[in-house]
Amino acid sequence: WVDSNTGQVAPAAPEQDDLWCDGCEEHTYQIRESELMSDTVEPWWKDGTTEEDREIITGLKRENFSVKNDRKAFRDACDMWWRGRTNDEKIRLWRQATAPEEE
Repeated sequence: WVDSNTGQVAPAAPEQDDLWCDGCEEHTYQIRESELMSDTVEPWWKDGTTEEDREIITGLKRENFSVKNDRKAFRDACDMWWRGRTNDEKIRLWRQATAPEEE
């Protein structure tokens, strides 16, 4: 087992309640990257983003695409842009977009 915060090898698996995330400063649990992508990040992109969100994230502008078929060309271009990102990039974008707003 490897401690994800320190990179140090641990002799046994830690107790689930003992996992601490230095980034969000909360007790948390780990999941596989593939599960994060399939269960959270990809569904967020597909169903949790608006056209306005996608403009901000991709830099593409709806006005540059045909309005035919309910702006399908814009959505397709955004999806192509998304598929061109690595998992690390997608996770970073998802984290930025879903981070709670600081007061």
